[in-house]
Amino acid sequence: MQVYVSPAQIRRYATLVALVCSVACTLVIAPAFADPAPKPVAVDDATTLEKKLDTNARVGSEEEQRLKAQRAAERARLIELRKRERRNEVIIIGSSSVKGALGRRLSAGLERSGFKATRWGRSASGLSRLDYYDWFDAITDLPIGDKTAGVIVYVGVNDPQGIWLYPHERKTRDKWIRFHQSGWHDKYRERVTMLINALCALGAPHVAILTPADVRWESLQKRLVRVRRLQIEGARASKCGVAVSASGDSMHIADPIERKEPRRARDGYHLTALGGDIVWERVKYRVTRLFSGQPWLQTQGPGSKIATAKKAKRSAARAPAPSGRHRSTAGLAGARTAAAPR
Repeated sequence: MQVYVSPAQIRRYATLVALVCSVACTLVIAPAFADPAPKPVAVDDATTLEKKLDTNARVGSEEEQRLKAQRAAERARLIELRKRERRNEVIIIGSSSVKGALGRRLSAGLERSGFKATRWGRSASGLSRLDYYDWFDAITDLPIGDKTAGVIVYVGVNDPQGIWLYPHERKTRDKWIRFHQSGWHDKYRERVTMLINALCALGAPHVAILTPADVRWESLQKRLVRVRRLQIEGARASKCGVAVSASGDSMHIADPIERKEPRRARDGYHLTALGGDIVWERVKYRVTRLFSGQPWLQTQGPGSKIATAKKAKRSAARAPAPSGRHRSTAGLAGARTAAAPR
């Protein structure tokens, strides 16, 4: 039996099949490709997000504060530099070495560094024989003003002798403190501090006292060791003073090259042009940075690296070591323990 299907019925069946497939695709296949629904934010995640936002805000504020502080520091530094532009004069005072080759080389080095140097020297002067030349009266005539960057003091070679006392300093009829007497140390240290403080009071922003350079004569060299130490201590106790070592070539005084290229004059303690250049190279870093208002590495004082290393070395040397008696007793006890029967 044959069933006759007309074209109209075929079209209706095809339309029905297409409708069924469309509904099936909508219900089954489409949800697989659709975007998942957003999950609700948990309480922990919200707290973490709030902390992160707070941290970012705090970091941003700290960075902003750091930049503001940096800009303020740079602005203050610029103001200080502008104020210091007019402070470019240095005064060099001291004994006859200031009038000689050492003073000339110090002046030349300072001028190459951008300063204007003025020398003020007096032969055979120092801080011991103020009856011969009183530096405390002489410094009142120094041209210290608004343009003064600092003062360099070079005394000490003439000081290993008796100290002359002012009338108000004398406790007895004796007006001298001999070099070998105990009070000489305190009085000389006090005068170093007093001279530096007097220069500070006159308007000098910085005072650099150069310790005496090495000399050829052994007896004087031994006495200058005490003078250098007291000058360092006196400068450390002052208001604006710094001690800068000008010595350091005592081991080369007896070298054969000293005869061909002498660093000292024939008298053994005044410097030649070569000796003055060597001293300037030794002190120029600290002196120029001090007068320019720039920091420099501290090599003196209780908090310096050298002082810390020396203190550690002294502590190690004072550490008690086990004596021979304790070692032998311990060894004997060990031997007895090993030999004891079980």
